[in-house]
Amino acid sequence: MTTLRLSTLRFSTIRRFALHAHLVLLLLLLGAGRCFAFSKGGQMLPELVAKSAQIVRGVVHLNSGATTIAVTQTFKGDVNTTIRLNPKSMDSFRENEIKFAEGEECLLFLQAPGTNGLTPLLSYSEDAKWPKPERPGIQGRADLAKLAEVVASTQTLLSLPDLEQRLQAIVAMLRSTDDLTVLVGLQAAKTPGFRKGLAVNQYASVTRTIAAFALPLLQNGDHEIRGYAIILLSSAPDSVTMKAIIPMLNDPHVWCRRQAKVAVLGAINNSKIVDPAIDEWRQRRIQLDGSDETDLLEMKAKLEQAWEAKRTQCLEKDVKRLDIQRLQANKADHSRVAGEAADAYFQFLGVPRKPSGSSPMVTEPVLSEMEFDDPKDGYSQGFLLMREAEKATDPVESIRHLEAALAYFREVKKRFPDWKKSMIDGRIQKTEELLGVLPKIGR
Repeated sequence: MTTLRLSTLRFSTIRRFALHAHLVLLLLLLGAGRCFAFSKGGQMLPELVAKSAQIVRGVVHLNSGATTIAVTQTFKGDVNTTIRLNPKSMDSFRENEIKFAEGEECLLFLQAPGTNGLTPLLSYSEDAKWPKPERPGIQGRADLAKLAEVVASTQTLLSLPDLEQRLQAIVAMLRSTDDLTVLVGLQAAKTPGFRKGLAVNQYASVTRTIAAFALPLLQNGDHEIRGYAIILLSSAPDSVTMKAIIPMLNDPHVWCRRQAKVAVLGAINNSKIVDPAIDEWRQRRIQLDGSDETDLLEMKAKLEQAWEAKRTQCLEKDVKRLDIQRLQANKADHSRVAGEAADAYFQFLGVPRKPSGSSPMVTEPVLSEMEFDDPKDGYSQGFLLMREAEKATDPVESIRHLEAALAYFREVKKRFPDWKKSMIDGRIQKTEELLGVLPKIGR
């Protein structure tokens, strides 16, 4: 018995180690984009904006080895006419050749000034000074005026206190005709500065909303924009991710192909698709030289085949959730953008959308066909519908919401009879009591 337990423990440990290693590999693949979008060791611009205590634009002056900046524009932090840089903060950048020239104009990301009056460059980032010689990609094609403009837009975006305003600002960036603005908008949606103050579930909902506006960007001519659009679309409903991203597995750029693989595998996992060929492909790395083109074409066909068995079920689930999103969009804080996102998803999936304001599910037979693998999902949707019923001013609308909520709670009880029985029974009883009162005034 002891040997069996030890063997089980070892096997469990090995499984956890293998899973951890696989997750690390996926994160490395996600992070690989920075090597293409930025120089080695760089950070995304929204991260720099969020982390900086001061962001300024100015002219460099070298006096007896000291470096001072004559500030011409301040984007963040205290307004000063002159800033003296701390020479020690630049030591860590020497190997990356961050240098200053007399009279050059630059944009700097800075820490707060020290007690000695000297201001350090932002630590651990060789992107603390822009422009940087031989910067690749979109940033390398942008002049200082454009960089300054996008920094100002990003600082404004991250400073907005209202979620609806932040969503509108980021969608405006994604719809811009300027590549740098679009790229930074895509990056901002996935950075800590944007999700600050949002609960995990709320952030997941927000990124799913924003991802809808990244769909047209998959056709962009720049690989950085396509790659970050793929990353963002990994947050979209699985039906959207699979339809949009499988074709990107043979994108001309290797980074985009790698991001597509990560996104597709995430949707495969969410859909609980088990296929030995896909599991084996998961371990293979997409080649830089494109020598695995035949392999990718074969896997695209395999993925389509595996997805076909789950397509209808997942599509129905996603459409019903999007129906609820459109219903809630009339009242939620991020209403307008959330409603536009749901409509964009419906259009992409080729699913006719229901009239705005109509209840997505009003009868129990429709809900009884609904599949959800986690009872929390069914309970959460029922709870949200109860909240909508509370906020509704029309009794008939309240009744529709309560009927849908009751169907959800009953479905959870039916499918998962041992899951939080007292809580579910309480919700069912409460909803039935409310429905017993409302018909007198609503029917």
